[in-house]
Amino acid sequence: MKKLRNQHSIEKMSKVFRVSKSGYYRFLTSSHGKRAQEEKILGGEIEVLFHEHKSRAGSPKIWVDLKEKGYACGRKRVAFLADKGEDHSYAVSMSVCSREFLHGNVHP
Repeated sequence: MKKLRNQHSIEKMSKVFRVSKSGYYRFLTSSHGKRAQEEKILGGEIEVLFHEHKSRAGSPKIWVDLKEKGYACGRKRVAFLADKGEDHSYAVSMSVCSREFLHGNVHP
């Protein structure tokens, strides 16, 4: 809603997204919770460590590195945050989209 507020009215978007206007404005003015702030910091540190390991380190190695740096977090939380930070938008090559597939045992 925040990104679209210049294009659409808050009233209209609140109906479409089924949220109250007051709830939206409360969200804008409230500070995010302690857990969210920790996750933002931890996520940044995970990204730095991942690139330090030349994009080859998995969550167990990153978890060990975080423990050595003094961060108190679980292995599963590191795995979740590492997965959350990855880009999962896979592009499909145009050559795959434009292929013509034949039925049966017909070979060109």
